[in-house]
Amino acid sequence: MDKKKQMEQFNIAYIRSLAAHAGFKVSSCDVDDDSIDITIEGTGFNSSPIRNPKIDIQLKSTKNFKLRNNTITYALKAKNYSDLIGDNVLSPRYLVLLHLPVNISDWLYHSVNGITLRNRCYWFSLRYLPPSTNKNSITLNIPANQVLTSSFLKDMMKAASNGVSV
Repeated sequence: MDKKKQMEQFNIAYIRSLAAHAGFKVSSCDVDDDSIDITIEGTGFNSSPIRNPKIDIQLKSTKNFKLRNNTITYALKAKNYSDLIGDNVLSPRYLVLLHLPVNISDWLYHSVNGITLRNRCYWFSLRYLPPSTNKNSITLNIPANQVLTSSFLKDMMKAASNGVSV
């Protein structure tokens, strides 16, 4: 398998694991023309304004990024940036960046207790960022403390059930 496709598939598996642990459904988009790779849907939010909230996610993965002053810099393609900004969408949209180990053999650890998926996903909302005139890419500054966990995924869904993003 092509290395980029392998990274993509591992990223999907990572997010699906977090969503399953949080108790959410995941669906994939057959056509990615709006920079949405997957949608995560929650149920059981009966007392919230939105009963079955959803969040849309653009997945990216990288083996190396720049970390300085607890900030990750990541160059996002201009098209993805344009698709992810703005609050005039039905569901909150997030960029999720998976930082993978350089060596594929380090992505996953096998033990007698099971498997461990290595490294971390970071989330970023572009909702309130301004439009850009850049044609190729826009450099994002993602706070390194914005680690996506199954617990935080629940917080994102709770916010979505109230019609907002985190």
